[in-house]
Amino acid sequence: MMSEVRAGALPISPLGKIGIIGTLNGKLWVLPKGHVEKGETVQQAVLREACEEVGVLGFIKPHAEPLITSHIQPMWFYSSDADKDKPDEERTTESINVCIITYWYRVEVTEFVPQEDKRDVRWVEEVEALALLKFPAHKAVVTQLGDGDPFKVVEA
Repeated sequence: MMSEVRAGALPISPLGKIGIIGTLNGKLWVLPKGHVEKGETVQQAVLREACEEVGVLGFIKPHAEPLITSHIQPMWFYSSDADKDKPDEERTTESINVCIITYWYRVEVTEFVPQEDKRDVRWVEEVEALALLKFPAHKAVVTQLGDGDPFKVVEA
């Protein structure tokens, strides 16, 4: 099975609030994450994703250990190069399952800047983040890397 590495951020404001973002379709609240670009370390990607998606600059504490999560996700691709130029209804696509491995780091926010992705951003307390976030892995990131009780039971 193929695998792909991603970088995820838990942005923490100077007031201890957690930055969460709306998905592109606006239906869910999630933590910022994305691909690691060529020539970039995971930590650099985490800081870039926080900047692009939340609109913050910050740092990862020295010697910080990541929380690593994984899940299986289908990856769609065109059956042939010719399908790329066809209208959607005429394209032939296929999928394979890919193991997505995400390295999550806490980002200590030092500055707010204009965000590139123009997503909805909310700064919330940990308990509200746990209530709003959809995915169990994102809730685990909050409990493990946030300021609260790392042994708290998280409902799926």
